[in-house]
Amino acid sequence: MKKAVLLKLLCIVIAAFLVLFLFAACTDSKEDEEKETTTVLGDDTSEDTGPSNVDENGYILDTVPTDTLNYDRTVTLLYWSDVEHEEFVSEKQTGEPVNDAIFLRNMAVEDRLGIDLGFISTPANSSNVAKWVTFVRTDIESGTRSFDLMGAYSLSIASTASNGLCYNLLDPDCEYLNFEMPWWPDRLITEATINDKLYFCSGDISANALYMMYVCYVNNSIVEDRNLPNVFELVDNNQWTYTKFLEMCEGIYEDKNGNGLKDVGDQFGYMTGTIHMDPWFYGSGALIVDKDTNGNLRMSPTFGGEKVIKTLEMLNRMLHDTNDGIATGSTVYHQNQFNNGNLLFTTDRARIAITKLTSEDLDFSIVPFCKYDEAQESFVTVMGNPFTLYGIPINAVADDLPMLSAVIEVYASESYRKLTPALYEITLKTKYVQNEDSARMYDIIRENLTFDLGRIFSSVLIGQTSFRNAVLNNTGGTWASTIRGYEKVLPKQLDKLITAYEAG
Repeated sequence: MKKAVLLKLLCIVIAAFLVLFLFAACTDSKEDEEKETTTVLGDDTSEDTGPSNVDENGYILDTVPTDTLNYDRTVTLLYWSDVEHEEFVSEKQTGEPVNDAIFLRNMAVEDRLGIDLGFISTPANSSNVAKWVTFVRTDIESGTRSFDLMGAYSLSIASTASNGLCYNLLDPDCEYLNFEMPWWPDRLITEATINDKLYFCSGDISANALYMMYVCYVNNSIVEDRNLPNVFELVDNNQWTYTKFLEMCEGIYEDKNGNGLKDVGDQFGYMTGTIHMDPWFYGSGALIVDKDTNGNLRMSPTFGGEKVIKTLEMLNRMLHDTNDGIATGSTVYHQNQFNNGNLLFTTDRARIAITKLTSEDLDFSIVPFCKYDEAQESFVTVMGNPFTLYGIPINAVADDLPMLSAVIEVYASESYRKLTPALYEITLKTKYVQNEDSARMYDIIRENLTFDLGRIFSSVLIGQTSFRNAVLNNTGGTWASTIRGYEKVLPKQLDKLITAYEAG
């Protein structure tokens, strides 16, 4: 009898546990179902086992079918031996991020395409444009074919193109080049394409393109001491304009060397040298050359426009009629003076954060160069000329064009995934930038790169010194006369350039 009672009790206990278990399971299932139905779009962290167009770090992959390509040959790049920052050759990994990224980029290109990269070099900087063109022309006309691709100082490659020595990268045989990809800046491709022909390219493929971005350097100590506005807030609130820049420069001057003269060694709101005045021209949205509605090259109406005239008036007043700023001509003083803490602002390439601004006592920030006014849609970043343009020589063998286009595309995409992060994320945005806001500003700076064929082809058009000279010599009042002179000369030079493009 007792056994029967115990058996019944045991059955009841087991049944109770089963009910509790089933209830808990149903509750968990209901909660899971509710979680699934409330998932926010884009917040799904479940593993995606399908195909992806990005790598493990989230960088977009190229579309070159390298799993089916194996060219089994050496591809030789002719590059400029006097390049300002190495971007081509790395013999081995050393632990330095940029060097190692170049090494890994080259190795990836070789492995993916089954090639060996070869390199030969010759001078091509601003003093050697003509020598570079002669070297390329001699190699082509002699049939030597000592190189398959070219990468050189921007003005040297542009001059090579204007001499009919570059192949059209938009030719259907260059089938693997995809200029819709993020490693090719939209503005460069758009502006450099003339009559459906494109003879050179740049972007992430050139490390020097990032080194050469013009930025505005801000002395944080002077900002704090003078209770000036926060420059990051000005940028974020669309108030970082020419007018605000000039206002902040007012009253900064101190005769620090005590000689009673306005000269180098004093404290200024702003100091810069001749070539570093270019951001003021381009920051206003101006260009030397643009295209009409039919895509034809022309002298840009903005070249002699009201914004440039007003900009010259503002600069001439600040630099020549007040003590707020000073222009030092071709001699470079502003880098050391900013490094020594004597300037509120200066404008220069991003690279001087690495090479010149080394003082432990200097507390500085980096922001985009200011806008002309608040109505302007975006900031504008101009690059210094020593960046690299890449191209294919005109005498390339027709059967080699698909391969050469594949090499350029893979070279650029691997640079985008390996070299740009090392240079931009690790070096420019982290190692040499002193605050998070400056690192954030670099994104704005890079997103707004501009390109001007009048600048890139300056060696075969009208040069690029007119605006600089008007600032340095305090002759902004004669700008309209200067433009009238160019209206007689520049169209003829553009006709010659278009003829060279059509012949290519």
